[in-house]
Amino acid sequence: MAEEYHRESMLVEWEQVKQRILHTLLASGEDALDFTQESE
Repeated sequence: MAEEYHRESMLVEWEQVKQRILHTLLASGEDALDFTQESE
């Protein structure tokens, strides 16, 4: 039971981390795209 609860909280935490990463990527926007093109 405790193990199941732990897994749930980990998933919630991961969702928050993903949202933060997505927000950071979207916020950097153009710079991130330019950097990707330069490295090719």
